[in-house]
Amino acid sequence: MVGKDAAAKMRSVPLSNDTIRRRIEDISADIKSQLLERLRGSKLAVQLDESTDVSGSAQLIALVRYPWEGRIQEDFLFCQELTGRATSEEIFNVIDMFMETGNVSWENCIAICTDGAAAMTGRNSGVVARAKERNPMMIATHCMLHRQALASKSLSPELQSVLSTVVSVVNHIKCKPQSRLFGQLCREMGAGQDTLLFHSEVRWLSRGKVLQRFYKVKEKQ
Repeated sequence: MVGKDAAAKMRSVPLSNDTIRRRIEDISADIKSQLLERLRGSKLAVQLDESTDVSGSAQLIALVRYPWEGRIQEDFLFCQELTGRATSEEIFNVIDMFMETGNVSWENCIAICTDGAAAMTGRNSGVVARAKERNPMMIATHCMLHRQALASKSLSPELQSVLSTVVSVVNHIKCKPQSRLFGQLCREMGAGQDTLLFHSEVRWLSRGKVLQRFYKVKEKQ
């Protein structure tokens, strides 16, 4: 990133795996402390998503938005494994424990955004309901991107046909050796893009990006 000379100097510094791990942990702890210090004196909004990773473990991911130096700042708050069942109680306990250990008041949290799952939005015992017990003035919203993904499942036959055709073509190219030939063709034509984006139902946010990349390449042909 800073040049070959700097890279050569870095390679000459003898660092053990333990030293590198310790420095990474120190950097991580410092970034976390700076973020928590900002949140203690600011109003904040939290976005939550619980999903299962490739190993089958449930992971709770939290993002935070807050005002900082005259603009809205967005940062990664935490990612923590849910050891038991991904119930509303366990999800809320993870968030509550993070807020308590970080000395961040629930009164500072003015909004919470979720994917609309029952564990998140249950009227009596969902995560949102438990959070509003700590701060009744909190606003709850449903993730806009997730709502778009849900709406796309009920597309009109004409639009669904376009999406299905594009996804079929893209996935056929990406799954075959001709992906390299396709990239070479795009570079020779000056398309600006030399690859297509793979679509997967699990990666539901990829649907729109697949279409955008497809038409960017098509416009250059």
